[in-house]
Order: sequence, then structure tokens, then C-alpha cells
Amino acid sequence: MATGVREKKKIKRREVIFTTATRILREQGYEKTTMDGIAQEAGVAVGTLYNYFASKSELILALVVEADERCIAACKEVIAAPPENPVEALAAIGILQSRYSIEALDKHAWRYVLAAQASTQDAVFARQYAWTTARLRELFVETLAALKARGDLTSDVDPAELGYYLKAMKHMLFDYFIADDQMGFAQHAQEIRRGLELAMKGHLTERK
Repeated sequence: MATGVREKKKIKRREVIFTTATRILREQGYEKTTMDGIAQEAGVAVGTLYNYFASKSELILALVVEADERCIAACKEVIAAPPENPVEALAAIGILQSRYSIEALDKHAWRYVLAAQASTQDAVFARQYAWTTARLRELFVETLAALKARGDLTSDVDPAELGYYLKAMKHMLFDYFIADDQMGFAQHAQEIRRGLELAMKGHLTERK
């Protein structure tokens, strides 16, 4: 019983840390955000915070991983019952990925994610980040496989190969989005739809 209570407290503390870190990052920016400041605002000892995360970079990566895990669950619901329009089905996956990502970190913080990942290559959270990134790519593959089974794709399309390139395109569009402070999410979502529409030409089954 005591172990269960401690585990619940640990989970709750982690949630508070995540919520606090997300808020402070948006208010102060990546450079001015400190582990001390997060600990103070979250009501935990600095040593306790470092027990969870060895550095600010690891905490940032953990926020991304947590958002990706929630995104995967949401995308699975789309894949289970994809929209009738195949492009919209794929767009839903891409837009969900961007939406969860930008809710976890704002554009300025995202610009530090790749640098943070490179600086913690041996850390468990860097490996988790790499794993969830691969899983996000697999979501495109799974969506394409579902569409192919439904008869929406030409029979010679390899969902694994096509999914790889669709994810690469979507990742590039997200990079453009976070690099441009003037671009709103609606424009980014429209660019995802347009990119997928162009990429899927010749791969969709013609309906009579």
C-alpha cells in the first residue's frame, strides 16, 4: 500500500514539473529558464528535480517524449477509423503530430531541441526521443497500410517506403513552421495538407 502511495505521489510530482516547466518556458524562453526556477515554481527541491532529470536538456526532451506518447494514442484512433478522403486521413496524422509538439514547446524552445538531443546522446531521454520519433514515422506507415487494405492505394505502393518519405516531408514543414515566427498553425496545417496532396498523386486508387 505504501509503495502504491509513493508511486502516485511520484507521478503527480512529475506532472507538476511538466506543467510548470512548459509554462515557464513559454513565459521566459529557453535561455532564461533554469532548473532552480522550475523547482521553485513546482514546489520541489532542486535535488529532487535533478533526480528526475539530469539537466534542462533532458527535461526538454522528456516534455517532447511525453507529448509524442499522447500524440501516438490520438493518432491510433484516427488509424482505427480513417476519414473517407485518403489525403485527409494522412493529413490528420501529420497535423496531430505538429499540434501535440507545439503544445509541448513553443517555437523558440523547439529550436533548441535538436541541440539538446545532440548534447545528451547517451541519456535515456535522448534514446526515448529517438524511439518516439521513429514511432511517429510508423504512424504514417500504419495509416497507409490501413488505406491500402481499404482499397484506397494502388496495389504496388509500399506503405513502409512511402511512409518514410511522407514523414520526412512533414518533418521539413514543421522545421519551416518553427523557424518562422509569423506563420500561424492554420497555415502550417494547410501546408501539410497541400504537401500530402502533391505527394500522393499517382498513389491513390481512382474511384468511378
